[in-house]
Amino acid sequence: MNCKQGDMAIVTRSAANNEGRTVTCLEFVGELGIMEIKGSNVWLPGTDYWRVDQDLNLYNTSQGMFKDFAPYVRDSCLMPISGYKEPMVVKEEESEPA
Repeated sequence: MNCKQGDMAIVTRSAANNEGRTVTCLEFVGELGIMEIKGSNVWLPGTDYWRVDQDLNLYNTSQGMFKDFAPYVRDSCLMPISGYKEPMVVKEEESEPA
């Protein structure tokens, strides 16, 4: 697994033009299979899906790009953003003139 719950991550691979989008991994959901989205059955192949904090474009190889969106992305398509810290501010000590 690339990510863990609560991680911010960048989408690195996507057939639906989601590359470069930043998401937060909310919940690991595993295998999704067939989902109904706005009356259409959508096959989400494979396993290791995360529910994320925003809707991403969907792509279906038999029908082309969907105009619908879903908040799911495969773990293998994510690169976690880790180690980010606020810049450290160094305060100079005030001293008496010599």
